[in-house]
Amino acid sequence: MGIMEVICKSLKEAFELRRFLPFFLLYLIFSLISLLLLLPIISRAPSIFALPSSFEIKIYYLSLGGILLAFVSTVLVNIWFSGALVFEIKTKKSFEKCLKLSKEIYLQLFALSLIICILVMLTFFFREFSFILQCLIDWIFIFALPAVVIKKDSFDFALARSFNIVRKKVFSTLSFWALTRFIMFLIFILSLFFSALILFPIFREVKEFTSVFYGKQLRAQDISLISSSIIRNYHLLILTAFVYSLFFSIIYVFNLISKTYYFMEISKKIR
Repeated sequence: MGIMEVICKSLKEAFELRRFLPFFLLYLIFSLISLLLLLPIISRAPSIFALPSSFEIKIYYLSLGGILLAFVSTVLVNIWFSGALVFEIKTKKSFEKCLKLSKEIYLQLFALSLIICILVMLTFFFREFSFILQCLIDWIFIFALPAVVIKKDSFDFALARSFNIVRKKVFSTLSFWALTRFIMFLIFILSLFFSALILFPIFREVKEFTSVFYGKQLRAQDISLISSSIIRNYHLLILTAFVYSLFFSIIYVFNLISKTYYFMEISKKIR
């Protein structure tokens, strides 16, 4: 298969329910937990803004700590699901059976994700070049995860394998990377469009409040008006969580499927 064939096939499969459903549910659970934990902060925003008590400070930190814990748990499960999806593509077995296979190599998948995360974090020290370096890391190590699953590589050898493939196939891998990222960006823009439509009532009310107090220091009662508006329309935030979870699961699954198929295809040509 050529690059366009891989991308078209991956895009089609990414929209299949059986592909994105596990990730959609995972992201949705995280989003709903986060919204639930944010509710006490938003409802107490006026007093937290003015003169918070020790009780409200504890609620504030407990809520943020809960969101952080939910985020870490989501990331860890996402790594497990990612390995299972690559196994499913390779073996054509059910996702449930592939979860067991992914569990066996979870430490390698986790180590790989950790190393890439550290590399990305280090790029922030370079400021103006941070985004460029992040793109380079994403491109150079694009095949590392499929290599761990399909080739049974250790995380360090998977990074080296991905680097060697990119080094030998610079133009084709760069074209593949650029096209997939462009498609992912378009899907992301589409998610922003639908989210903006859903959240428009909140944007309109908050804009009215802020325009009244523009140029003045916000007071506790001003914050109260904004927080009450958000709470009154909280169902819209929940609906937005569904939209974001759906689109982000499709984006992530498309990225994972496309680079897995292309890795399997390009590995046949590189011995």
